[in-house]
Amino acid sequence: MLSPVSRVSRLFLRSAALALILVMLTAGIALAAPAAQDTEPSASVVSLLAAALALCVPTGLALIAAGGLPEERARESTLSLLAALALGTLGYWATGFALQFGGIGLIYDRPGLEKLIWEWSALPPEWGPTWGMMGLRGFGLAREAATPGAYALFLSQLPWAVTAALIPLLALRGRAPASVSLLAGLGTGALLYPLVGNWVWGGGWLANLGENLGLGHGLVDFAGAGTVHLLGAAVALAGILVIWPARARQTEALPAIAEPLASEPIALAADPDPASAFSNGPIHPVLDLGDPPVPLPPVHLPLLATLGAAFLMLGSTGWVLTNPLVDWSVVPPVLAVLNVLLAAAGGAALPLAYTWFTASRPDPLMAARGLAAGVIAASAAGPLMPPWSALAVGAVAGLLVPFVLYAVAQWLRWDDRTAAVATSGLGGLWGLISAGLFADGRWGQGWNRIGVGQFLGVAQQGVTGFLAAPGFRRDWPGQMEAQVIGAAVIALFCFVAAWLIFAVVSAVARALLGSQ
Repeated sequence: MLSPVSRVSRLFLRSAALALILVMLTAGIALAAPAAQDTEPSASVVSLLAAALALCVPTGLALIAAGGLPEERARESTLSLLAALALGTLGYWATGFALQFGGIGLIYDRPGLEKLIWEWSALPPEWGPTWGMMGLRGFGLAREAATPGAYALFLSQLPWAVTAALIPLLALRGRAPASVSLLAGLGTGALLYPLVGNWVWGGGWLANLGENLGLGHGLVDFAGAGTVHLLGAAVALAGILVIWPARARQTEALPAIAEPLASEPIALAADPDPASAFSNGPIHPVLDLGDPPVPLPPVHLPLLATLGAAFLMLGSTGWVLTNPLVDWSVVPPVLAVLNVLLAAAGGAALPLAYTWFTASRPDPLMAARGLAAGVIAASAAGPLMPPWSALAVGAVAGLLVPFVLYAVAQWLRWDDRTAAVATSGLGGLWGLISAGLFADGRWGQGWNRIGVGQFLGVAQQGVTGFLAAPGFRRDWPGQMEAQVIGAAVIALFCFVAAWLIFAVVSAVARALLGSQ
């Protein structure tokens, strides 16, 4: 008879194999279509193939999360992936696409998007059309959005919407009521991600910070570091803080999160001090700081974590190429793929070395989480920075993962067992900031309609941060200010909105339970 671990591992392997087969079949369909009709331009074909491959990213994130969960929680994360695929797709189809791209025709001159020209703003009309905040055309991909161009744009964004919905689902599923976690996934895919996506990619106000306030090229988020991952982590954190009472955090956080790596269970004594439970197992000697030694987070299913890292690397090669709104004449696609792979390597290498040094053996879960944080961080600047910068960005993100995990579990006492804050939150935040540091001006000419022809008096200068390439002028602190404003707005808006929703739902649930 198979053990629970073996059953969960087999279930995940089958689910992952099925997901990969579906991705390959989708890619095959996209390849076959032009051969039969030869009506779609090559750029659309590349975008469709990239979108199919990008669906490996949510699968990889779910597998990495499952690697650090007990058997029953790992089973719940399987359901989270399926729920995110369903809820994210339905929510983004019904309302999300319209909210994000209902006014895209005002900004981008692309076939099939000409009638998507209704963009709402809370500011008066005299402020101009570049302060857009919400699209209002294309609900259900009907009427104005019933075109091949709109369909292609929808499919390109679908992996991003699914991933944004998955992050809070993984964090909350199995310990919050099912209705609450499903509400988080649906609300993220149908409302929060589309709104933020409108501000960044739909012609909204964050993308136009350069035109409106003279801040560089406006917010640069090439492949969703903030739009997807920082957003998802903010929603997950709001759910963690609202649904899990503070009293429980004070007494249960450490035993629940930092279990030993050793296979033998620890017998918890009746000692009220939770730190007494951590006298065994590999520890964080660098993070001792005079406190009792703390073991590394547990690795329940290392094979799943490793498989998830492989899926994430595979999917990231399509993830950075999926957006058809990118002008590939001013950014090299090969550099986008190279940079994200270098960042993945740097993100995995330093956690491996850290855990080898501190625990006398490399930790696969920590390495997988570091790889995820590195990939996420590099997706902000993408090909706008040189390869050495991508490697450095990924390495910093990976190195910070164990320290952030320690701070979340030991100092803040948040029950973040899927490491949403340390991977998606840290990776997204650091990625947005790094774009203001390492974008070197060689690529991204005319990004967000800024600097067409020349920028800062230099011909053919693109997005530039602090470290400009030879022959270009640094854009400091303008681009960094745009990145900081964008990161703060995304994190705070999504956290507050999710916190309010969770607080209302929790209050209603308590009232209903109290009346019974």
